[in-house]
Amino acid sequence: MDAKEDELVPDYIGRVISEIGPSIFITTLAEITCFFIGSLSDMPVVRSFALYAAMALVFNFLLQMSCFISLLALDAKRVSIPTTYLVIIYRSQSTYTDMCLLFC
Repeated sequence: MDAKEDELVPDYIGRVISEIGPSIFITTLAEITCFFIGSLSDMPVVRSFALYAAMALVFNFLLQMSCFISLLALDAKRVSIPTTYLVIIYRSQSTYTDMCLLFC
């Protein structure tokens, strides 16, 4: 999804999340429900696996809705600035120091 011509970054992020957010939420909710139902098993190994998998999905969803959106906003700001990026790697005489310079 590309940003519209005169669209601000918060509006762009809101539009993207309003389109993809419900599908991510419904999919995650269905998977979490399945794993929590799997935790009702009598076998201890299956129960612990299902609980750990369900909790991992909860944390994954929370991180997607917080950290990934933040990184998406930073990338959208970077793309909106009309500059060319050039990366120069400088290797010094010593064997353990490398320096990477980023020019905007």
